[in-house]
Amino acid sequence: MFLSIEKPTSRFVFLEKPVVCGIRQILRDDFAAVQLKGRACVFETKYEKAFETDVTKRALMSFQKHGIRTPERQRRSSRSLKAGGK
Repeated sequence: MFLSIEKPTSRFVFLEKPVVCGIRQILRDDFAAVQLKGRACVFETKYEKAFETDVTKRALMSFQKHGIRTPERQRRSSRSLKAGGK
């Protein structure tokens, strides 16, 4: 599944090129996850890492805002339950 984003908000993205996001469900270890992939052009290659960091931070903040736990947190939570809740 691919979605087109009309108004990207990162200051590093080059808006004259399309921004495409892919979403799919995958299996990792013993749990299901949703994999998000995005493709966008930046103004200059020197901004690629800054763009990657910007998008990652925004995604994690949005997950936290909406109560979506990352797989690492879920795995730790299930381990603590197996260890007696500690």
